[in-house]
Amino acid sequence: LAPAAQAADSIWMTLSNSLTGEEYVARTKAYYEFISGVSGLLAGFTYITTSEEPQLIGIEKTIHGIVGVSGFVTALVATVTSIILWVALAILGPEGAQFFGRKFSKYHNIPAFFTVLSFILMATSIMISVQGFYDFLPSIVSYVLVGTAMIGTL
Repeated sequence: LAPAAQAADSIWMTLSNSLTGEEYVARTKAYYEFISGVSGLLAGFTYITTSEEPQLIGIEKTIHGIVGVSGFVTALVATVTSIILWVALAILGPEGAQFFGRKFSKYHNIPAFFTVLSFILMATSIMISVQGFYDFLPSIVSYVLVGTAMIGTL
């Protein structure tokens, strides 16, 4: 994970150094709008998928609740973080945004990290939920893992 984070940091550093202030603000605002939209969609979808009560008993029901709520809260954290960063860029203006991008390039990736984490938690919650409706867990696990791997390669 560290090499990927370093690569993402260097991308934001390159953008802040190579673009004009207005272009940098436009690019980062579009990025934050996209992340907040995707994470908001994930929050809504996680709520819908965890609101149905599958036929789970005991510890499975508890784990399903914990994972579902964690996915929902994580998606909301991603949404709020991207909105906060979007507002910070709007307040700082073009020159301040470029300085922010150079000085704090690690902060740009926080909303994306929480969005991916919420997707993984939502997929796990769905996997547990489907296992409650149908009793064939190994095939469900393989479908979710393969689907997550396919989405992760995009």
